[in-house]
Amino acid sequence: MNASDAHDHLGPLTREHGCLGNFQWRCRLSGTVNAQALARALANRGYARRTCLPFLQVLRLPSGHEIVIVPATGRVQLRVGYLTPETQRTAAALDLFQDLLQSVQQISDIKSPLSFAGKCRETTVQDATVASPAPAGSPPP
Repeated sequence: MNASDAHDHLGPLTREHGCLGNFQWRCRLSGTVNAQALARALANRGYARRTCLPFLQVLRLPSGHEIVIVPATGRVQLRVGYLTPETQRTAAALDLFQDLLQSVQQISDIKSPLSFAGKCRETTVQDATVASPAPAGSPPP
């Protein structure tokens, strides 16, 4: 499996429709991603499990940022900690998304590293501009 296949496992990052202040973001997992394995991979990255329910995985960093996974639907919500300054919230969401991408890569046995470095495309979400991974072979922006 190569890096371009990773986009089959994780949808683009978008801001939640009702979100004010860039605190809540979302993306979607494909049906091929094991949510339990993904939660374990995130826990290995320093995320603390906040629930032990099979139908809802809530993982939290000491900074207050959270990743919420709903295994039945593949929905993933990225919650930026409330103490994060407004100017840093989009970057914090991108950091959470990067952790999610790397964890999906880890459990999916994807050989090529996934990174935002030099290969991003911009997606306009309402009034926020968010970088999401560009498919392999895409020209840099």
